Amino acid sequence: MPVGATVAWVARDDTGCTPPGCPDVTYLQAHGVYLTATTSVRVDGVLSSLRGRQTSNGEHELTIVLLDAGGRRVGEEAVSRTFFVHGVGT
Repeated sequence: MPVGATVAWVARDDTGCTPPGCPDVTYLQAHGVYLTATTSVRVDGVLSSLRGRQTSNGEHELTIVLLDAGGRRVGEEAVSRTFFVHGVGT
């Protein structure tokens, strides 16, 4: 998502997702977006929902971006990590 955009950017081309009410947390999670106001996120509860979003070897990519209090992306910085989960989605 570009600098200054809100998480609604994720649904920008989805004609089935119109405000108010969309995108909501359920919509975002269905599209691989997870929000947190803390410094950590547990993903073990969502790994089974990642089927189809990985390569054949169980590879996933996690990207973290900073949002301000209004939900807008702050700066261009992002942190990305690749991780492997064996046995999920196979």
